[in-house]
Amino acid sequence: MMRTIILMALIGGLIGYITNAVAVYLLFRPYQKIGPFQGLIPKRKAELAKSLGQTIENELIDLSGIISGVVSELDLQKVKQQVADKISRALREELPALVPPGLIDSLVHKYIDRRGDELFLELIHSLSENTTNLQVVSRHVEQKVLELDLERVEQLVYEVARTELRFIIWLGGLLGFVIGLIQGLLVIYVL
Repeated sequence: MMRTIILMALIGGLIGYITNAVAVYLLFRPYQKIGPFQGLIPKRKAELAKSLGQTIENELIDLSGIISGVVSELDLQKVKQQVADKISRALREELPALVPPGLIDSLVHKYIDRRGDELFLELIHSLSENTTNLQVVSRHVEQKVLELDLERVEQLVYEVARTELRFIIWLGGLLGFVIGLIQGLLVIYVL
């Protein structure tokens, strides 16, 4: 009697362990479709890539916040100086030689000193508003995920979730063992 109960529990544990191991394996394998079978991730890679891109764009990345953060890190005086220098240089090349270069430099630098902050704030505001309409991030992420090799995706998932995946497999064995034990007890004592 006890031998039957233990045997049924061990068989149930083995079945649960193997079933969950196969289920984890089938998340990734086979990479290519074999008959009706293909791993979940390879089969849904395009959908996963699109969903991941949209999630990152819509919920994780705030492009206007990034632009504001980058701008706040910039030395605005230094940027204004560089812009003034480039405009002066471009005007000196385009205007006739009759206009003195010192006059051009002086006028451009005065203008940038007087209106530069306002112009840069308008530019930053315009960039921030326009980024809400862009779908560049989601398309970029989607493309990068689609370019990932399936073996690399599998490695990444295993690197991150190895412990949890092993736990799932062993939990299947434990649950199978408990179910086999209950079946054994029912067979011996109830039936």
